[in-house]
Amino acid sequence: MPGVYDIVISRDGINFDPTLSTNRSLRGVRGAGAQTVTWNGQDNVGTAFPVGTYTVHAAFHGGEYHFPMIDVENDTQGGPTITLLNPPGGVCPALTGGCSSGFYDDRAYQTLSGTVVDAGNTVGNVLCGNNPPATTAANPISGFNTSSAQRAFGTGAGGNTNVPCTGAFGDAKGLDTWTYYPSNTVLTPLVIVATAADIRVTKTVSDPTPAAGTNVTFTVTATNLGPNNATGVQVTDPVPAGLTFVSASASQGTYTSGTGLWDIGALVNGASATLQLTVTVNGTTPVTNTATRTAGTPTDFDPANDSASSIVTGSTTPGLPNTGVQPTSGPSLEGWLPWLLLVTVLLGVTLPISFRRRRRGD
Repeated sequence: MPGVYDIVISRDGINFDPTLSTNRSLRGVRGAGAQTVTWNGQDNVGTAFPVGTYTVHAAFHGGEYHFPMIDVENDTQGGPTITLLNPPGGVCPALTGGCSSGFYDDRAYQTLSGTVVDAGNTVGNVLCGNNPPATTAANPISGFNTSSAQRAFGTGAGGNTNVPCTGAFGDAKGLDTWTYYPSNTVLTPLVIVATAADIRVTKTVSDPTPAAGTNVTFTVTATNLGPNNATGVQVTDPVPAGLTFVSASASQGTYTSGTGLWDIGALVNGASATLQLTVTVNGTTPVTNTATRTAGTPTDFDPANDSASSIVTGSTTPGLPNTGVQPTSGPSLEGWLPWLLLVTVLLGVTLPISFRRRRRGD
């Protein structure tokens, strides 16, 4: 059976007044079972809640009834009195008035369409009219005792001008009293985090041990791991000493060789962009080339994957790794047979060794 839900998101975690401008009240009707309520992240006057942790009060209203009073001018005794005669299990609700509990709110409010009821007034201030109740609203969580005089208003006689705001408090307006049997109250934290986009940077190199003087290509990939889309993404990949820039090709954005800035731009959640950076390896000294994410919106909360590096070490023997041992060759003499034998010793160093074989009779 459908029921009315009442959710109040409190800015300070103490005051759960649903009409408070800095709080947010969400009300509606939902059926039984798991339900979802959408919230735009704003308070009652349209200001976004800042990043932080807040407390949410949630409850369902069972058997909700309303008792409106129309143009009653005066109610000096309070009331009407509402009494629940057959509470579930014989237990009156845990509200201020028990089985005589009720609610009212005689303050100006704003409708969903943005209209302020009691034009010219400020939301949360008491409605216009003479001699309003001393307490302008019942406690929004625990209510009030309808058999008390808490909501008494107006005067003993007169006050009927039939002109809004000029007569007694109840003149020319409708005033509502309502009651319900509340469900168990749920208090739960609400955590608002900043939007984020995790940009992961990876890098590979076409040949980590090329011949000195030849070209290699670094491939840099920037991937948006989400959860949000990103804009203004930039990765910096300057060409270090020991390498000479040859060319760059980006699947998205532009690369400036002088600064090493790869200006990618927007990356939606799950998208990737690649940069292929071709350089010449000048010598045999190991060179580390690093690409780093340097800009992007929103915030990237995972700096651990913001950069990646590859190392290249030039070799003096094309096709062989740089071992630090210069290759040798024997003299070229007619009738001599040159041989080249590679011997690998236990130290893991490959040594080029040349030897010769004499001809018979020499």
